[in-house]
Amino acid sequence: MYAAHDGIVDALSVREGMYVKPATEVMALADLSSVWLLVDVFERQAAWVQPGQPAEVRLDYLPGRAWNGTVEFVYPTIDPETRTLQARLRFDNPDEALKPDMYASVAIYAGPKEDVLSIPREALIKTGRGQRVILALGNGKFRAREVTAGIESGDYVEIVSGLAEGDTV
Repeated sequence: MYAAHDGIVDALSVREGMYVKPATEVMALADLSSVWLLVDVFERQAAWVQPGQPAEVRLDYLPGRAWNGTVEFVYPTIDPETRTLQARLRFDNPDEALKPDMYASVAIYAGPKEDVLSIPREALIKTGRGQRVILALGNGKFRAREVTAGIESGDYVEIVSGLAEGDTV
Protein backbone atom coordinates (compact mmCIF):
# COMPACT_ATOMS: atom_id res chain seq x y z
CA MET A 1 0.00 0.00 0.00
CA TYR A 2 1.11 3.54 -0.69
CA ALA A 3 -0.05 6.72 1.02
CA ALA A 4 -1.36 9.67 -0.95
CA HIS A 5 1.48 11.86 0.39
CA ASP A 6 4.66 11.74 2.46
CA GLY A 7 4.49 12.38 6.16
CA ILE A 8 5.03 11.14 9.66
CA VAL A 9 2.77 8.51 11.19
CA ASP A 10 0.58 10.48 13.58
CA ALA A 11 -1.80 7.67 14.55
CA LEU A 12 -1.67 3.94 13.95
CA SER A 13 -5.17 2.54 14.39
CA VAL A 14 -4.49 -1.13 13.59
CA ARG A 15 -2.17 -3.83 14.85
CA GLU A 16 -0.79 -6.97 13.24
CA GLY A 17 -3.44 -9.63 12.86
CA MET A 18 -6.43 -7.29 13.15
CA TYR A 19 -9.35 -7.63 10.78
CA VAL A 20 -9.89 -4.41 8.77
CA LYS A 21 -12.71 -3.28 6.55
CA PRO A 22 -12.41 -0.84 3.63
CA ALA A 23 -13.79 1.93 5.85
CA THR A 24 -11.19 1.32 8.62
CA GLU A 25 -8.67 4.08 9.03
CA VAL A 26 -5.34 2.26 9.16
CA MET A 27 -3.16 5.23 10.00
CA ALA A 28 -3.04 9.00 9.89
CA LEU A 29 -0.09 10.83 8.37
CA ALA A 30 0.99 14.33 9.34
CA ASP A 31 2.81 16.57 6.89
CA LEU A 32 4.99 18.78 9.10
CA SER A 33 6.59 20.80 6.29
CA SER A 34 4.10 23.54 7.12
CA VAL A 35 2.40 23.82 10.52
CA TRP A 36 -0.44 25.72 12.12
CA LEU A 37 0.01 27.22 15.55
CA LEU A 38 -3.07 28.00 17.60
CA VAL A 39 -2.43 30.95 19.87
CA ASP A 40 -4.52 32.53 22.58
CA VAL A 41 -4.64 36.32 22.45
CA PHE A 42 -5.72 38.30 25.51
CA GLU A 43 -9.16 39.86 25.14
CA ARG A 44 -7.75 43.38 25.56
CA GLN A 45 -5.44 42.76 22.58
CA ALA A 46 -8.05 41.11 20.33
CA ALA A 47 -8.55 44.22 18.17
CA TRP A 48 -4.88 44.11 17.14
CA VAL A 49 -4.90 40.71 15.47
CA GLN A 50 -5.90 40.50 11.80
CA PRO A 51 -5.34 37.88 9.09
CA GLY A 52 -2.24 38.52 7.01
CA GLN A 53 -0.16 40.04 9.81
CA PRO A 54 3.41 38.79 10.20
CA ALA A 55 4.23 36.60 13.21
CA GLU A 56 7.33 35.10 14.76
CA VAL A 57 7.70 31.96 16.88
CA ARG A 58 10.53 30.88 19.19
CA LEU A 59 11.02 27.61 21.04
CA ASP A 60 12.76 27.12 24.39
CA TYR A 61 14.53 23.99 23.19
CA LEU A 62 16.14 25.86 20.24
CA PRO A 63 17.36 29.16 21.73
CA GLY A 64 18.29 31.90 19.31
CA ARG A 65 16.21 30.48 16.46
CA ALA A 66 13.01 32.04 15.14
CA TRP A 67 10.50 31.14 12.43
CA ASN A 68 8.53 33.72 10.47
CA GLY A 69 4.91 33.14 9.51
CA THR A 70 1.56 34.85 9.16
CA VAL A 71 -1.80 35.07 10.87
CA GLU A 72 -4.03 32.89 8.73
CA PHE A 73 -7.36 33.02 10.58
CA VAL A 74 -8.83 34.73 13.64
CA TYR A 75 -11.65 32.82 15.30
CA PRO A 76 -14.76 34.96 15.84
CA THR A 77 -15.46 34.15 19.50
CA ILE A 78 -13.84 34.74 22.88
CA ASP A 79 -13.32 31.73 25.16
CA PRO A 80 -15.59 32.47 28.17
CA GLU A 81 -13.30 30.71 30.65
CA THR A 82 -9.89 32.10 29.65
CA ARG A 83 -11.17 35.39 28.15
CA THR A 84 -8.90 34.87 25.15
CA LEU A 85 -9.35 34.96 21.40
CA GLN A 86 -7.84 32.15 19.37
CA ALA A 87 -5.89 32.77 16.17
CA ARG A 88 -4.36 30.30 13.73
CA LEU A 89 -0.87 31.10 12.45
CA ARG A 90 0.94 29.32 9.62
CA PHE A 91 4.69 28.67 9.59
CA ASP A 92 6.91 26.91 7.06
CA ASN A 93 8.76 24.08 8.82
CA PRO A 94 11.22 22.63 6.28
CA ASP A 95 13.40 20.83 8.85
CA GLU A 96 10.36 19.76 10.93
CA ALA A 97 11.69 21.33 14.13
CA LEU A 98 8.19 22.56 15.03
CA LYS A 99 6.29 19.58 16.43
CA PRO A 100 2.62 19.07 17.34
CA ASP A 101 1.56 20.07 20.88
CA MET A 102 4.70 22.10 21.67
CA TYR A 103 4.62 25.28 23.71
CA ALA A 104 6.11 28.29 21.98
CA SER A 105 6.61 32.02 22.42
CA VAL A 106 4.80 33.91 19.69
CA ALA A 107 4.90 37.55 18.63
CA ILE A 108 2.30 38.96 16.23
CA TYR A 109 3.29 42.22 14.58
CA ALA A 110 0.31 44.53 14.24
CA GLY A 111 0.48 47.55 12.00
CA PRO A 112 1.21 50.96 13.49
CA LYS A 113 -1.59 53.25 14.67
CA GLU A 114 -1.52 56.86 13.58
CA ASP A 115 -1.82 59.92 15.86
CA VAL A 116 -1.60 58.04 19.17
CA LEU A 117 -0.94 59.65 22.53
CA SER A 118 1.20 57.26 24.57
CA ILE A 119 3.00 57.24 27.90
CA PRO A 120 5.58 54.90 29.44
CA ARG A 121 3.84 51.79 30.76
CA GLU A 122 5.25 52.30 34.27
CA ALA A 123 3.49 55.71 34.46
CA LEU A 124 0.05 54.04 34.32
CA ILE A 125 -1.43 53.08 37.70
CA LYS A 126 -4.03 50.33 37.43
CA THR A 127 -6.44 50.01 40.33
CA GLY A 128 -9.56 47.96 40.89
CA ARG A 129 -11.66 51.04 40.12
CA GLY A 130 -9.87 52.43 37.10
CA GLN A 131 -6.61 53.67 35.63
CA ARG A 132 -4.73 56.75 36.71
CA VAL A 133 -1.58 58.70 36.07
CA ILE A 134 0.17 61.23 38.26
CA LEU A 135 0.14 64.55 36.44
CA ALA A 136 2.96 67.03 37.18
CA LEU A 137 1.43 70.51 37.70
CA GLY A 138 4.74 72.32 38.22
CA ASN A 139 6.32 73.89 41.33
CA GLY A 140 6.52 70.44 42.97
CA LYS A 141 2.76 69.87 42.78
CA PHE A 142 1.11 66.73 41.43
CA ARG A 143 -2.42 65.44 40.94
CA ALA A 144 -3.85 62.02 40.13
CA ARG A 145 -5.86 62.00 36.94
CA GLU A 146 -8.16 59.25 35.71
CA VAL A 147 -7.39 58.06 32.18
CA THR A 148 -8.58 55.42 29.75
CA ALA A 149 -5.75 53.26 28.46
CA GLY A 150 -5.74 51.55 25.09
CA ILE A 151 -3.26 49.24 23.44
CA GLU A 152 0.00 48.34 25.19
CA SER A 153 3.04 47.84 23.01
CA GLY A 154 6.50 47.24 24.40
CA ASP A 155 7.21 49.82 27.10
CA TYR A 156 4.39 52.18 26.08
CA VAL A 157 0.64 52.30 26.52
CA GLU A 158 -1.86 54.27 24.46
CA ILE A 159 -4.00 56.82 26.31
CA VAL A 160 -7.44 57.07 24.74
CA SER A 161 -8.79 59.79 27.03
CA GLY A 162 -7.86 61.78 30.12
CA LEU A 163 -4.61 63.38 28.93
CA ALA A 164 -3.66 65.96 26.36
CA GLU A 165 -0.50 66.21 24.31
CA GLY A 166 2.15 68.04 26.35
CA ASP A 167 0.88 66.89 29.78
CA THR A 168 3.75 65.70 31.98
CA VAL A 169 3.25 62.47 33.85
